[in-house]
Amino acid sequence: MKYSEGKIGRVFVIRLEDGDKLPEVIENFAKDKEISHGMCLLIGGIQSRGKVVVGPENGKTTPIVPMVTELSGVHEILGVGTLFPDGNGNPSLHMHAALGREGKTITGCIRPGIETWKLGEVVLLETRYSAKASARAFFRMRDLLNKGEVLFIVADQEALGGEVKGKMFGKEIRIFGGPFILGRKTGKPFLPLYTFRDGKNRIVLNFEEPFYIDKERLDISVDRVMNFFERHIRERPDQYIWSQDRW
Repeated sequence: MKYSEGKIGRVFVIRLEDGDKLPEVIENFAKDKEISHGMCLLIGGIQSRGKVVVGPENGKTTPIVPMVTELSGVHEILGVGTLFPDGNGNPSLHMHAALGREGKTITGCIRPGIETWKLGEVVLLETRYSAKASARAFFRMRDLLNKGEVLFIVADQEALGGEVKGKMFGKEIRIFGGPFILGRKTGKPFLPLYTFRDGKNRIVLNFEEPFYIDKERLDISVDRVMNFFERHIRERPDQYIWSQDRW
C-alpha cells in the first residue's frame, strides 16, 4: 500500500446537459480550470447504448482483456471517481458507477464512454498537496543543504500551492517557491543546470555560474532562473517538448 497526504482545494458543482459525454466533459472542464487532481461524484441519467467495462475476461492472464457491455435503455447512475494526470499531463477521470434500470444494476468503469440523459449533477473536489507534508520535505532539504549536500530540484514545474510568480515567453506562470526560499534561508547558491542530447547518443549536462538568492528581492532570482530556462529552450526548441498549454 502507498499513500499521499493532501487537502481539499476548490469545490465545483457542475450541471451536465442532455448529450454531454463522459468522461470527456469532466476532463475538458478540469483542464480548463487547471485541476490536475481531484475526486468526482455523479448522479443523474444515462442514455441507451453507452458502454461500460464490467471486468476482465480472465483475471489471471496478461495482457488484460476487458469485458465491455452496452447499455440497453436509459439508466439511472450513481458514480464516484478520481482525477489524476495521464502520461501527457492531462487530467484523466477514472470513475466506477452503478447504473440501474427496472430493478437490475450494471456496475463498472465508464471509461469507454457514456452520454447524459436529460441532466446530470457532478460535485468535483480539487485535491492539493498537504502543507504538512510539504513542510516536512522543506525542513529535510534544509538540513541536507546545511550539511553540505547537493540537491537537484526541477524548478520550472507549475505549482498548485506555495508558489512564486515568474515569466516565460512573455506569459506569467506559477512555479514552486521552495527552491528559492531554501536558497534564501540557508544562504546556499543556485547552480543552474540544463541537459540536452548531442546527437551522439549522449546527454550533455550544461552548468552555468552559481549565484545566490537575493534576500531582499526574491523576484530578481526567480526572473534569473526563468530567463535561464527560456534561453536554453530557444536555443534548442526541438529538444523541449511540452504538450500542455503552459507557455
